[in-house]
Amino acid sequence: MNRIFTFLFIIFSSFSFSQEEEPIFFCQQIEKLNQIIAQEHFSPKPIDDSLSVGVYTLFLKNLNEQYWFFHKEDMELFEKDKFQLDTYFLEKNCTFINPYISIYSKRITQTIAYLETLKNEPLHYQGTDTINFSDRPKERYFKDLKDSQKSWNKKVRFKILSKLIEEDTLLSTLETNFIKLESDLKDKVINDQICLLNEILNQEGGVDRFIKETFLNAIANYQDPNTQFFNSSDKDYFDTSLSANQLSFGVYSDKNKSGEIEIIYIAPGSVAHKDGTLEEGDIIKNLFSVSTQYNLDTFCISNNDIAYFLNDSKNKQVAFKIKKKDGAIKEVQLTKGLIKSPENLTRGYVIKGAKNMGYINIPSFYTDLESPNGLGVANDVAKELYKLEKENISGLIIDLRFNGGGSIKEVADLTGMFINRGPISIFKGRNNETFTYKDNTKGALFTKPIVIIMNAFSASASEFFAAAMQDYGRAIVVGAPSFGKASSQVILPLSHAVNMGYCKITIQRFYRINGNTNQTTGVIPDVIFPSLYDDIEVREKYLDYVLPNDTIAVAVPYKKSQIKWLDDIVKNSNERVSNNVHFNFIKQTNQRIRKEYFDIDRGYPLTLKNVYEDITNYNSIWSQMNTHFENKNTHIEAANTKAVEALIQYNEDEKTVNRDILKNIAEDIFIEEAFTILIDYLNYNR
Repeated sequence: MNRIFTFLFIIFSSFSFSQEEEPIFFCQQIEKLNQIIAQEHFSPKPIDDSLSVGVYTLFLKNLNEQYWFFHKEDMELFEKDKFQLDTYFLEKNCTFINPYISIYSKRITQTIAYLETLKNEPLHYQGTDTINFSDRPKERYFKDLKDSQKSWNKKVRFKILSKLIEEDTLLSTLETNFIKLESDLKDKVINDQICLLNEILNQEGGVDRFIKETFLNAIANYQDPNTQFFNSSDKDYFDTSLSANQLSFGVYSDKNKSGEIEIIYIAPGSVAHKDGTLEEGDIIKNLFSVSTQYNLDTFCISNNDIAYFLNDSKNKQVAFKIKKKDGAIKEVQLTKGLIKSPENLTRGYVIKGAKNMGYINIPSFYTDLESPNGLGVANDVAKELYKLEKENISGLIIDLRFNGGGSIKEVADLTGMFINRGPISIFKGRNNETFTYKDNTKGALFTKPIVIIMNAFSASASEFFAAAMQDYGRAIVVGAPSFGKASSQVILPLSHAVNMGYCKITIQRFYRINGNTNQTTGVIPDVIFPSLYDDIEVREKYLDYVLPNDTIAVAVPYKKSQIKWLDDIVKNSNERVSNNVHFNFIKQTNQRIRKEYFDIDRGYPLTLKNVYEDITNYNSIWSQMNTHFENKNTHIEAANTKAVEALIQYNEDEKTVNRDILKNIAEDIFIEEAFTILIDYLNYNR
């Protein structure tokens, strides 16, 4: 296989920044990024006019996607670059980026200034303007400054009405007291919008770094959607997401309704938990890195910047300045400690019904990034299986919903635990070179029936595992078709001498042992459950420059063990699902969401009544969802293994978390149907 670690994963782009960079440094980054792509990418695209158009389009799409800052005159100025980027690269002329930086900054500043003026102007809600919720056409930009201001004016009015409705759900009360309520709320809503714009200006490195890194990411994304540019913070954050253990303060935050950074969770056993000064609900006012002497004021910055700061490997010691619930200001200095990543906790549970079944949720294929022989999710699952076997389980449910992927080593080791030798995947690299990844271990650790649950967000390594288990007849796969990503990446530095950032680059494609691929199609379950995401564009096939679906010749034959009575088991499950009131409710809710919020061009005159009806209708969807599933009954019970009971008996925090986990498992209709499928499996094969 390829050097160090190869990863299969789905990840969404993000950015954080540090010191300003000289134009020559940006040129060097572009040059190094293009060199790595040419040398290492599975199928690199040439630097030509097609690349120029593709990178230009992606770059502007990413810049303009959320904030709609650019005007028609800006686009006319930028248009000259559309077919010239390849020439700029070859000539090492990187000054082309400067107009994007200056104009983007200018438009943000103009918008902030305009929003300030709205505080002293009356806003109108009589319906003379129309609010439209359809996606802005990709080529639509503001005609001029007046057009931009009109749009922001509508946005502010809609935000004010939305906030009013959020705080008082009676339309009659809102109509009666509208003038006073609107006046009281107006400045706060405008300040919130200004704060969001200031987040762009206040991020580390400012607009300069943001624009340049967005452009570097466009170069990478033109090759395929999973090739990306990472700065150091991106890489640290990504490494943490796939690490079995992490150096961490154990502090997790989010923005509250007031726009403050609030601590929402403190990991049990972490340094923050042991110190005891920080509590959930505290407001983070300031972070100071003792290690780097960098000071981060939390006013008008995004929570992503907080997460990147706390995950940054350079920030080993940080002074937290917090506001307690009683208003008191406190400071505490913490040093990172090693903890088990709470996002990557794999634990086995017992599901009790007609028979006892094991249940394991695998959140990601995490590993020990410090060593190629490190122990990760496969080792954790092996331990949990040992505990579950002591509970006399008759089968196993493996839950891969929302598992975005991870390490090839881990997924290969895990697959090998359930099959008796043989190929588990075929890899194709540059120049069509192929390699068959095999499990060479005789025998299987676990031989009882298995059901795997997937959904639209089960990606990459999850699909690798589910496909191999399906092809060997080792598991019945249920749920929704998976994400459809069948490629693997490595993270390489742009330079070993200077920190220029990193490239997460696609180096291989992987195929099922029958020669087919999951690319764009995903793994198709044996039993398909209705999902809220059905026919909504969330899978890989909807991304730009996605790799195509193809097939490969099979070099190593494999012996498939057919699941007996599979057709009957699937037929029984399909009948149960089609007659199940809960699954039908999910199907109806999905159809309602698509019809009312995705499949039509929505818009209406901007009035209190129209916004009220729209928001209450949307909220009713989720309210009905919550009400429906609060009243449901399942026929299963979830319990801990004896080993887990012994582990948590003296830890009240873990007991509380554990009670919620057991409740969620027992009330999950997808798990209940997977359990029933296992019962059918055993009954047919008695």
